[in-house]
Amino acid sequence: MRGAARLLRATLLGVTLLGALARASSAGAAGGEGAGEGAGEVEVPVDRGRAREGWGDLVRLLADRDLLARRLGPALFAPLPSPRALVGRVERGTGGQPRLYYYSYLDTAFRDRDAHFHPASTVKLAAAVGALISVGRYALTGAAEVEMRGLDGPYRGPLRDLIYEALMHSSNPSYNLLMEIAGLDEVNERLLSPRWGLPTYELRSRYGGRARGKGFRDSPEVRLREGGGEVLLPPRRGRSAARRGCGGNCTTLAELHELQRRLFLADELPEEERLPLHVLDRDLLRDTMLKARDRLKGAPRALLGAGARVYNNVGRLPGTSVQEVAYLEAADGRDRVFVAVAVGFPRALRDDNTRTVSWLEALCLESARVARAAPLEGPGLQHPWGEDVSLRVWRRGGRGRAEVQARPGRRVRLWVNRARVYEGAAQGAQHAAEFALPPSAAPLGVAPALAALTVEVEDLAGAPRAYWHALVDLSGVR
Repeated sequence: MRGAARLLRATLLGVTLLGALARASSAGAAGGEGAGEGAGEVEVPVDRGRAREGWGDLVRLLADRDLLARRLGPALFAPLPSPRALVGRVERGTGGQPRLYYYSYLDTAFRDRDAHFHPASTVKLAAAVGALISVGRYALTGAAEVEMRGLDGPYRGPLRDLIYEALMHSSNPSYNLLMEIAGLDEVNERLLSPRWGLPTYELRSRYGGRARGKGFRDSPEVRLREGGGEVLLPPRRGRSAARRGCGGNCTTLAELHELQRRLFLADELPEEERLPLHVLDRDLLRDTMLKARDRLKGAPRALLGAGARVYNNVGRLPGTSVQEVAYLEAADGRDRVFVAVAVGFPRALRDDNTRTVSWLEALCLESARVARAAPLEGPGLQHPWGEDVSLRVWRRGGRGRAEVQARPGRRVRLWVNRARVYEGAAQGAQHAAEFALPPSAAPLGVAPALAALTVEVEDLAGAPRAYWHALVDLSGVR
């Protein structure tokens, strides 16, 4: 009898809630919310797979683009030439995953290459990852001996030596050879793709060398030896088309960071979200980046204390920009933050780094300090985990309605982009919420009307049970 009574009360509660929502919707229509409401609600498709391919959109939609400008704009950013900044604050997520909270100075973390920003040597990590993935298909690692004749000249030696020179000493010839080993299509179609959160990242230009200007369309024959085995990669011709508006090596601070996130947090990510690298190759990349040049000077120690570790990529093009993309970790490994900063490199400075390095140090220190001290807002971003959750979404004029189906006896929170629109517990399985549609002005690089809907689920004792998100086109057009 008690079970039947509880079921009856839960059913009545659900009917009451849905009735209230229906009355609210009718009241909105009577008040003239929009001319389109007369046609009734339109159900919006929810594609569970779209969020995986749209990880870059999730980062853009969930990033705080106001805090740094509001707190530091006049004092820090305004005096600097073309500043850009992104901070990824690492917090504990659910299911053993890290959860990141992003802070961009305005939309600068998502701006592509332009007259005041060139990624320069920061892209060499992508070339190294691409080469390791290519040889990894043949069960080889960075220890493989390479024999090849690239367009810039011959090379014979370990693959790991090319990686070390490219990341440690910013060697342009080593970068060119890594790209030839990887192949144009391996890099630009398989690695630098929406699947890995890198939708606009593109590598097509050589740096220096005798073949400068020829690109990477053709890769030469490459002989690889490791552990008594031998593999011969035949000459390859890339077929991937260049992205409109790029014309070389193009990316954003957010994408430079994303490759680092998947590398340094790999052990905490779901298996399917880890870059397909051998564990020895992940260690090779991490160890090399720990030794690489550090232009952040005292900022990491000021943020995380003595013994803080700095894993970084640096890049500079005098007359255009200088940038640093780094993963910072406290000595005990508990406090972690990603920082990507860039400033213009005025031509008047010629080849002198003195002022640009001081600017980068200040950008890193102050941006990360403000981001780490701020109260957490929004759902943060991690990969889906936990119990199965279903979501249905409708729109009517300027409002939306969502129904979340979770297990009975759960507390549910629903977020639309960074705004929490519902939190409630129910003995039943269904949760419903109405919300105002986000502003029509989408973040840079995001399609209009695209929204991130995030669902968090706990049991009634407060233990996490699920985290799930979807990218939904709230225009209602199928």
